[in-house]
Amino acid sequence: MALFTNGGISSGEWGGFFSGMGNAVNDLMSVGAYKKSAEGDIAQANDFLKAKKIAEDNINIVKASGELQQGQEDRKILATEGVASAGEGKAEVTGGSAGDILRSSMQQGSLAKALISQHENIQEQAWKEKAQAYQTQVDAANSAAETAMQQASNAGIAGIMSGVTGVLGLFL
Repeated sequence: MALFTNGGISSGEWGGFFSGMGNAVNDLMSVGAYKKSAEGDIAQANDFLKAKKIAEDNINIVKASGELQQGQEDRKILATEGVASAGEGKAEVTGGSAGDILRSSMQQGSLAKALISQHENIQEQAWKEKAQAYQTQVDAANSAAETAMQQASNAGIAGIMSGVTGVLGLFL
């Protein structure tokens, strides 16, 4: 019981007290900093969630665009087929240059549809990967927020313990 000894409190004991109190203040002040860090991480996670939603919306836009382009190509094929059939006349000639033009147009139409489908698949996959990357960033930001909140809790406990230790040093 240093406080009640004949000589009073020594400078070393006062040093221990002030050191403990300084550590307590430092730890307790860092609680707020850790909480602010967690708030920033949560805000960042929310921004990444918005970006992920936009990427997912773009997947639907790509699908709709592909369907429209496929429909347009179908109309072109049918129009070409109609023109070629009309060119063959009532004799229903299927060979020769009219038949060749019809076959070539059908092949070109099929190729165009395949390219549209391939392009749609590439774009859709790119947006899916982007959405997944944003989800990964959301997870990382949420993890950082959880870590910051745990650090805030630990700093609060350490601050209290430092203060108690500093005070007890005067009496022990």
